[in-house]
Amino acid sequence: MIREHFLGTWRLMGMRLVIVCILFNVFISLDSAHAVDDLEKSIYFVGIASHTGGVAETPLLYSERDVRRVARVFSDLGGVDPANSVVLVDPSVQQVRKVFSVLSDGRVKKGDELIVYISSHMDPESFHLGVDKFMFSELLDSAKATGASFRIFIIDGCKSGSVTQKGLSLVGSVKAIKPVRRVAEGEVLLTSTAPDEDALESERLGGSFFTHYLVSGLMGAADIDANGKVSMEEILDFTHDNTVYATAGSPTGSQHPSFKLDLAGSGPAILTRLGGTSDSNARILVSHTSKAVAYLMNSRSGLLEAEFPLVRPGQLVVPPGEYKLRIAGPSGVFEGILNLAEAEVTDLYTVPLSRVNLLTLIRKGQGVVPMRPLLRAEFLGSLPGVQGFGLAPGFRASASIEWRSLSVFMSMSYLFSKTQNPTVEFGLHHMGLELGISHAIHLGFFALRFGIGLDGIALYEQLSAREKGVDTQGNRFSLAFGLSPLVGLDVPLGSNLLLSLSIRGKVLFSAQNIGKLVPDLGVGLGWVF
Repeated sequence: MIREHFLGTWRLMGMRLVIVCILFNVFISLDSAHAVDDLEKSIYFVGIASHTGGVAETPLLYSERDVRRVARVFSDLGGVDPANSVVLVDPSVQQVRKVFSVLSDGRVKKGDELIVYISSHMDPESFHLGVDKFMFSELLDSAKATGASFRIFIIDGCKSGSVTQKGLSLVGSVKAIKPVRRVAEGEVLLTSTAPDEDALESERLGGSFFTHYLVSGLMGAADIDANGKVSMEEILDFTHDNTVYATAGSPTGSQHPSFKLDLAGSGPAILTRLGGTSDSNARILVSHTSKAVAYLMNSRSGLLEAEFPLVRPGQLVVPPGEYKLRIAGPSGVFEGILNLAEAEVTDLYTVPLSRVNLLTLIRKGQGVVPMRPLLRAEFLGSLPGVQGFGLAPGFRASASIEWRSLSVFMSMSYLFSKTQNPTVEFGLHHMGLELGISHAIHLGFFALRFGIGLDGIALYEQLSAREKGVDTQGNRFSLAFGLSPLVGLDVPLGSNLLLSLSIRGKVLFSAQNIGKLVPDLGVGLGWVF
């Protein structure tokens, strides 16, 4: 309104200076009034976590943790009084209705705000609360009935983008969103996916990708202009861009959060203030920039709490406690421990760090992935019946070049087997040189290897027999080649050391044996440089 008045009056050339001065004073007054309104208004939070849905739907693993993290950050930094925050875990439809009924009894005043976060299975029309369904249209109506002027809905569920096709006006692109203003009334809808996409959870995060970046952003990672406040447009940009990037390598493809807005008003829409309302929170300051990303892991739970791009100065507000800090960038990966006391302020770059050589990458597509040499030493045992008699012990040493999940390797092996009876003693020396390729599938704390090798094999046979009092001895040397499918398991034991298990089903081809199976089992250690 002020801007329209200003533009309309601008044409009155004789009064230009006077009008500018008047409007400037009015703007300052209105800005002060907004600050007063922020102190007087109340913000309410309703969080709903439902792990189960229909019979055919796999239970969600981290819904409760996600909703409690969101509730905590809005309580600590978003101005939500704990008395005005409620979290429902696996509720019935009746319990959800009761909460909104209580909020509609007159306690919520005009100008107040309501934030609703839901993590559940869903379809385009409803949320799945166990076997029951809570309609999206009922959610909108119930929230509006509370009397809250500004309503924010955050929906984390598969195909949640379907609900953005109903009820609110579409915003075509996150980058096209105009600055969101502090509203007199209106609604904002954030969903974790596009209409036809699945929402993804992560063991490493202990939650969903979408909620992880939402919480990281609210804690300060989305504060693009480093003014100590996280605005609506900042959280939309940060959550969208990072969720798309982090899920790019998933089997189902990238996950694209969706946003819809229907707002009216003036003044910046601030979701969290990094000054916060809790005096116990600690602060991690980023005093200068780099192309690295900081990852903050809770030492007690082992789960990732937040990540922070270091491309700009800023701060991250976290509860006190012990954290493992990992910084990954073009110069390598570094780790350190952060012990944060209540209200402590720590500069990120004063934390002692040590370089880490990782067996696996943190994220796909981040910079150039170097090739890494790996040495293995294994004790071998051919399975019973390999040569028609007992167990054949041996040893194998191998060297490989690892790049991403692929490996090219060369190995040398030796097996010896011996059998004897009252008349015959037979020994076999089996020496092999193998070249091959393998592919690794990383599954959390271990990796499965599948590959195939081509062997050149030297066989040296020793025979000693006694028949009718006559001793006979003979030696024979022969060559063979083999084809060796392999399955292996690698378990990291440290930054560079790993436990190596492998099974090969070697098929021999020689003048004496065509297609003879010689399987072996290897157990040993590997070292990644």
